[in-house]
Amino acid sequence: MSVERREFLKFIGAGTLATTLPFEPSLLQERGASRAQLLHQDYQSNNPGTEYYFLGNGLILAALQTSTNPEAGTHCGLLVMSPEHFGRKISSYLYHPERGLQNSRCIINAESMSYVPDAAKSKVSWEYPARIPTVVIKWQAGPCSVRETLMCPIDDPVIIRTIALTNNSPHDVDASATVLLYPNLLAIRL
Repeated sequence: MSVERREFLKFIGAGTLATTLPFEPSLLQERGASRAQLLHQDYQSNNPGTEYYFLGNGLILAALQTSTNPEAGTHCGLLVMSPEHFGRKISSYLYHPERGLQNSRCIINAESMSYVPDAAKSKVSWEYPARIPTVVIKWQAGPCSVRETLMCPIDDPVIIRTIALTNNSPHDVDASATVLLYPNLLAIRL
């Protein structure tokens, strides 16, 4: 079989024309096709109002993402990475393609309600107990005050997260804390 040069260029030209046509989602819906999957807002690292608090010791690297509004990203979402393979947020150990960093937040269940840190009602800051850099998150979960601390010991590849609940109501409160920490299957290396 022989392909003449002119015939080959015709096919390339047709392919180029097809890729330059505008995309119209309405055509997909008319034909019964599903909509394209959208990326989670956490995919972008430089959204307006998004900041990071970095922790690490050369054996592990973590960053606490704070965002001023939900459209900018997950407030108090935690990234954990290997310092030897610093990469994109989507390749960190706790990133989920559809949920972003939402699963890495602390969830407080109090009085049959679930709470997560809210940017408008929480405060994130640095503290240095015994000269150890520690990220502190203070927020309200219904009748409880929450104080989360994140720190990294000097010789171990771990991030220590401490969660303390304080009951601010005059009666007993049934409360618990949950941190899901689903692994990013794309980040697992064999």
